[in-house]
Amino acid sequence: MLRYLLSLIGLAGCSCLVHGLIIVMDPDESKARHAIDQIRDQDVLTDIAINHEDRWMREVAVGRINDQTVLAEIAKDDKEGHVRRAAILRLDDQDVLLKFARGDDHAWVRTAAVSKLDDQSFLEDIATNEIWFDMRQEAVRKLDNQALIAKIAKTDKVEFVRGDAVLRLDDQKLIAEIAKNDPYYGVRQKAVSKLEDQAVLAEIAKNDESQYVRLDAVEKLDPASQRETLAEIAKKDKDNLVRSTAIFALHKLSDKVNQAVFVEIAESGGDGTARMHAVAKINDQALLAKFATSDNSEYVRRAAAGKLDDQTVLAKIAKNDNNEMVRGAALERLSDQTLLAEIAQDNKEGFYVRQFAVRRLDDQKLLAALAKNDADGTVRQSAVVRIADQELLAEIAKNDKDEQVRFFATYNLKVPEYLAEIAQNDESYNVRQTAVYKLNDQVLLEKIVQSDTHEMVRLAAMRRLNDQTILEKIARNDESAHVRWWTIFRLDNQTVLAEIAQKDDDTQARRGAVSRLDDLMLLAEIAQDDPSEKVRRAAEERLKELQKRDF
Repeated sequence: MLRYLLSLIGLAGCSCLVHGLIIVMDPDESKARHAIDQIRDQDVLTDIAINHEDRWMREVAVGRINDQTVLAEIAKDDKEGHVRRAAILRLDDQDVLLKFARGDDHAWVRTAAVSKLDDQSFLEDIATNEIWFDMRQEAVRKLDNQALIAKIAKTDKVEFVRGDAVLRLDDQKLIAEIAKNDPYYGVRQKAVSKLEDQAVLAEIAKNDESQYVRLDAVEKLDPASQRETLAEIAKKDKDNLVRSTAIFALHKLSDKVNQAVFVEIAESGGDGTARMHAVAKINDQALLAKFATSDNSEYVRRAAAGKLDDQTVLAKIAKNDNNEMVRGAALERLSDQTLLAEIAQDNKEGFYVRQFAVRRLDDQKLLAALAKNDADGTVRQSAVVRIADQELLAEIAKNDKDEQVRFFATYNLKVPEYLAEIAQNDESYNVRQTAVYKLNDQVLLEKIVQSDTHEMVRLAAMRRLNDQTILEKIARNDESAHVRWWTIFRLDNQTVLAEIAQKDDDTQARRGAVSRLDDLMLLAEIAQDDPSEKVRRAAEERLKELQKRDF
């Protein structure tokens, strides 16, 4: 196994000596890197990390090395900053890390060393004096000195450093000052996330120039103690999202005071989005009727209609509103079967409104008539969903000209004889597939999986089959690689899986079989010889999985 893995590591035209073995360099870098990840021998990994010509290969190998002395040498001597950084991130020796943090000529490498250091005096020096802001930022994240952290949070010229300093602060008074005064909204947001003072949060929620900072502050306000602030924001903030967030916070306190606030917001005019959320919180039926019938925003009218109980008002809206969505919302609450029948049968109405009426109908005769005879497919579809008569559903499922109508009729069918006929004869694969998923007849399912022309129908039949012998035939012989692939995951026979893993002409099918194999020797052979990188990688991953399981 080791010899095979070594044979994968390298680049075309190169070779190097590892433990007396000449490594034949593979031109496929991703394959080689993946092979490195499976090597456990530290001496082999060390040779690759030191001697390989490609810096990516050295970096991958470094990530697997444990020897601190070797890592320190690589961090000192490798010509590539990426490799030195990878070595440093695995070092633990604080003295060695300190040396690299001070002396490496690559700022990215020094930053990596700083991220591993615990020396507070050195971190303080870096956080205060380093010209590279990312190194200052890394040092600040590990500082303990609150006085210095406070100074950096107030004075560093880079907002990212100030922001990370704020997250290390404990002083609530200073956090509040930064939350109100820092020129960069991102720093103010981080300060708000640390704030506990509700009065300061309320001030920021009302006054900050950034809607993002205001939003963060609103989300931290306590509805019980900051009801008036939330009400003011819900009514006056210029950003709809901030206003809506305040409304949702107020809704946690379901009392008459909040109801008055919701009404005031709903009556305030302007954009309908926040007002719609306010109306959705109102309980007063008379007020809801007023908004549902007279507001100039269809969103507000729709929200109000969706909460109304008054059948007379709902009937008025369902017949007269000039917006289909509002009428639909009213129809969903309407119980007047006469009016629902009238709207459902009115061909002058658009299908959108009629379908809402149909969905509320109880009259099975009328539903049957609409399902069989209405000119609009959407209306027929809505009627079919409400029908219980299995014989009628079968008739519609077999004869309707609209595929979606037949689909829903089939979906509601339960009688095996009807389903069997549809599964074999419908012109739509989607309808046949729906019928197949409801079948249990193993003989019929085998017939369908052998004869249907569409892979999705055969796939549905395969998933309902239980016989391993039949499943093995499907996995070997189905013309669709997609069907073969899914069938593989239902197979138990390792011999059949091995055959597919070696002989199937489709990469995806071979990958599926490989992922179920238990034969280590065969997996190693496939990982070396399969023409597809994806299959080779799948074999390597399966080997790793089995090795972990065995350990």
